[in-house]
Amino acid sequence: MSINMRKDKSLNGNNDNKILLNLSKDSSILITKPDKDPGVVLLDRNDYIEKLENILSDNKKFKLLNEDPTISCENTLTNVLRQMKNEEYLTQQECKYIKPVGSVSARLYGLPKVHKDNVPLRPIVSYIKSYNYKLGKFLANIIKLMRDSFIH
Repeated sequence: MSINMRKDKSLNGNNDNKILLNLSKDSSILITKPDKDPGVVLLDRNDYIEKLENILSDNKKFKLLNEDPTISCENTLTNVLRQMKNEEYLTQQECKYIKPVGSVSARLYGLPKVHKDNVPLRPIVSYIKSYNYKLGKFLANIIKLMRDSFIH
């Protein structure tokens, strides 16, 4: 895996931006940020994909599904929200905020651990736009309010 990092870890104005723009046109190069460090990392795309596939091949952590459960989960959550609104546990506004629409599957990507030998990837699962993302944000706000009330 090829890695290029500068020690100053900062982009140097227009010149670096032009270089990155030109490199981004090469489909064999992946441009990403490193795990836990500022900067930019250039990776061979095939090496990156191979490392992610190795992560996914761990049967103790990941399971291959026959079909994408996103729509089914979205429908289940919508039904639960409707029931909670009908039983007045949620307001119409809260229900509308939480209700998933046009959900997508969670997305896996990896950030290179440039400080380690062989540059392993730290797997990150992004739930942005997934069926339960807004629910998580809603609950996080409630927990924050509760925590703040206990602190003060």
